[in-house]
Amino acid sequence: QPDTPHSTMVPPCNNGEESGTGGGGTSSQLHHPEPARQPPQLTIAYGSETGVAQDAALTLYNFARSHDEVGIVALETAADCLPSNDLRQQLLIAACSTTGQGDPPANMRKFWRLAMSRRLTQGCLHGNGSSQSANNPHGNGDSATARLRFCLIGFGDSSYLQYNFVAKKLHRRLCLLGANSACPLALANDQDELGPDQAFLPFAETVSALLTDTFSVRCACVGSCLDAPLPPLYRVEAIAAEKSTDSTHTTAANQVVVVVVGADGPRLPPPETGYQLARIVANKRVTAEDHFQDTRLITLSPAPTSAESPSPTLWSPFQPGDVLQVLPSNSQSAVSSLLSTLSHLDPETRLRVSQSDPNFPPPPDLPPAGPTLRWLLTNYFDISCVPRRSFFETLRRIAMGIGDEVATTTEEDSSRLDMEIERLGEFVRDVDELAAYCNRPRRTVAETLRDFPVSASRIRLSRLFD
Repeated sequence: QPDTPHSTMVPPCNNGEESGTGGGGTSSQLHHPEPARQPPQLTIAYGSETGVAQDAALTLYNFARSHDEVGIVALETAADCLPSNDLRQQLLIAACSTTGQGDPPANMRKFWRLAMSRRLTQGCLHGNGSSQSANNPHGNGDSATARLRFCLIGFGDSSYLQYNFVAKKLHRRLCLLGANSACPLALANDQDELGPDQAFLPFAETVSALLTDTFSVRCACVGSCLDAPLPPLYRVEAIAAEKSTDSTHTTAANQVVVVVVGADGPRLPPPETGYQLARIVANKRVTAEDHFQDTRLITLSPAPTSAESPSPTLWSPFQPGDVLQVLPSNSQSAVSSLLSTLSHLDPETRLRVSQSDPNFPPPPDLPPAGPTLRWLLTNYFDISCVPRRSFFETLRRIAMGIGDEVATTTEEDSSRLDMEIERLGEFVRDVDELAAYCNRPRRTVAETLRDFPVSASRIRLSRLFD
């Protein structure tokens, strides 16, 4: 089941008390003078299978970018908050999807098992703030010092029986354990006309208001975040005087692209993880050419694990539940077309990608020798997908040169650039315009960049992964 919004809002649980976003007790608490306190501990987490929930978490991370303690992590690494010895002013903002028939995404299963463990007793996340104390003079138990507080949005598809099952069950479980839902549970439905943004944008506004009003965090709202400088996610540098000889081999019969394993191949998981490398030796269509379904019989054989050890390893017998991970490639025609749009960048220069933001480790699956732009567009970036709203927000920020040094443009290009920036802003602010431009006609990333050539010409190496 793909991650995706449904305009359903489930009332927040309050365990017999008012939630952190309303109620007389909370209003009194917000304006009550108290000693200087440390900024709230804030974690933005996601559990994502196809990247929709991850993209939502990244957008929320940008909302809270002025906060020193924000961390964007996979939900399985957020297990430290269940339970914690020090729950003072903890806030967890989570975006999680539902996959398959009500299953959690792979990168949150560890967290899911811990949250559902019977060893966790009811109320264990309530903390020590239920009674009156110096830091909580009202003693209402709803203070940020009293318990773990959380905001949760789920992404699902109502065409499946277990619609948003993971988010609903996780919300109930956290409330049972004593955590406080600081805002209503938002349920996003992929079948909605406007896609995930119809439920996500109101949720993001609620979260940004919560951070600003309750925790005194300088946080951008949906509109103002467009003009705020954001540092690149990664540090991308050209490796001097080293050109690539990237090569892919295409079989004429089946058009199967095989990437050579070696310096220019992907960084594969180590054998101890259970992955086994395979090579496609046959790709045969088993349905008639005039049949509406293209069903294939794909034959695999053991493949060498590296250029240094060309002999294939022996396979273990297949077991029910084994997963086939396909490493896809974009067509050479699509890559060449996009490279012509990005003609200001050298497609053959090797790049070094290193960590810039402590919350974003370097991508783990890049070639050891360093990727090239051509390799990234062929094997790494999905240039054939329909861009999300965050893509247009980032492209507009790049076009405006916010936080970057950009080259001067001619008068003609400057006029065109102003038009492109205005149009990109419309897509960010108006989900109907966005749906009409790219969602309904299924316009791809490559096609979008061709439609905004001056903005695309301002993309620098440091912004490729943004």
